[in-house]
Amino acid sequence: MDIWLTILGGVLGIAGAFAGAWLANRYERRGQREQEKRDSTIKLYEEFQSPDTLQARIVARSVFTENLKKDCPLTINEMRENLDPVQWHAVSVVITFFERLGVLLKNDYLDQKLTKSLFAYDFSWWYGSYIERFVKEDDKIEAAWGQYIEYASRWLTMEKR
Repeated sequence: MDIWLTILGGVLGIAGAFAGAWLANRYERRGQREQEKRDSTIKLYEEFQSPDTLQARIVARSVFTENLKKDCPLTINEMRENLDPVQWHAVSVVITFFERLGVLLKNDYLDQKLTKSLFAYDFSWWYGSYIERFVKEDDKIEAAWGQYIEYASRWLTMEKR
């Protein structure tokens, strides 16, 4: 009987060691994944605040503002065809940035709380002021732009979960 208790104790000890190692590994991977999400969010925010993106936002805002003053504002596709390359590049940088934000949010690559803190105000402003009018209403626009920007809009403007 003592031999069986010894064997059972050994087996349970080994099983406990494996379970402990598995749990430690699982929590370590979860912690690494959360840190990667925070790092990705900070990196995206640094890009958003970079001199190049800031310059693109300044130019794009001017382009969008002037476009809104027209009797018949250009759609995004019409802007692509009619703007000079510098202006179109700026508009494209802003729109693709927010598209990428939506893609990363939808695929769970960003820290959700940090993303809301860093991007909700700016995204809401750009979306409400310009993007919703030009991207969302352009029937011919690439599906991805509208789809992911719309996802980001729904996600970032939701009440606290």
